Amino acid sequence: MKIHVDQTGTVAINTRQTLGQGHGSRRLLNTFLDREWTEPLPIYAYAIEHPEGVIVVDSGETSRTAESGYFPGWHPYFRFGVREWVSPEEEIGPQLRRLGVSPADVRQVVLTHLHTDHAGGLNYFPHNEILVSRADVEYAAGLGGRLRGYPNNRFPTWFEPTIVDLPAVPFGPFPQSRPLTRAGDVVLVPVPGHTPGQIGVVVMEGAKRIFLAGDT
Repeated sequence: MKIHVDQTGTVAINTRQTLGQGHGSRRLLNTFLDREWTEPLPIYAYAIEHPEGVIVVDSGETSRTAESGYFPGWHPYFRFGVREWVSPEEEIGPQLRRLGVSPADVRQVVLTHLHTDHAGGLNYFPHNEILVSRADVEYAAGLGGRLRGYPNNRFPTWFEPTIVDLPAVPFGPFPQSRPLTRAGDVVLVPVPGHTPGQIGVVVMEGAKRIFLAGDT
């Protein structure tokens, strides 16, 4: 197997967000009032070259974030809490093509969660199976989802993901898991916290374990 790490642009967030100062509404207020920014941080997506087919983990961000009105101006987080820089050639589609991978080669797309910097490149995968946890789909849905920072009205109209419910099969320290491959060497695990339904991907090859953990 081979794992390709694709940087789909960069993002800067308030420094207090990385520190997590305060709790609940006070924590949010501390973030929105902060005028100090982190350095530009990479927005990653991953392509796992597996004998059973390519598995993409997260679709990265879209260059459309630079368009006026792409992010809702009324939402305080998009106004005060995040800045992104993505060029068209940095999107996941061109990145895969440079690797010699076409969408037809992609067996599955796993979204660790539905925040825009992980699901912004969905438009490249209209004919692929896309896996998302049930809890994250429900948390991101409708007006409630938009209030929580999911620009779900920007998802492609064809977007109907395969809902993932992880069975109670322990895997290492994780109480639930689900293999993605017949070989059992790529496994989904729950990593709630950043979002209630976030999932991670563990890739195993021999004695090596690689954990693709989204924003855990």
